[in-house]
Amino acid sequence: YTSFTGPDERTVTIRNVGDQDLEISSVTVNNDFLSPSGTFTVGGIRTPVTIAPYGMDTFTITFTATDTTVEVGQASLDMNVVHILSNDPTASDWVSSLGGIAL
Repeated sequence: YTSFTGPDERTVTIRNVGDQDLEISSVTVNNDFLSPSGTFTVGGIRTPVTIAPYGMDTFTITFTATDTTVEVGQASLDMNVVHILSNDPTASDWVSSLGGIAL
């Protein structure tokens, strides 16, 4: 994400590559609590949602900055990450790091 003059919104696609229904119970963002000059928000998804085998669904993540900043995802500290909770037997809490720059 890069924000020059306003929020930067990106679309994320969740694909079910398995042969069973994928039940998404929640999609949440944990922001950086050390440097609150940039935040990430989730939109466009209503949970719970069921994704049929080989189907997909989308949601958005928006980065908004209130000052010049560099936001870096740090999964080990659970900062600037998105959590996708589901019934996936191998990754019930799928975590992805987020990063953003505001000039």
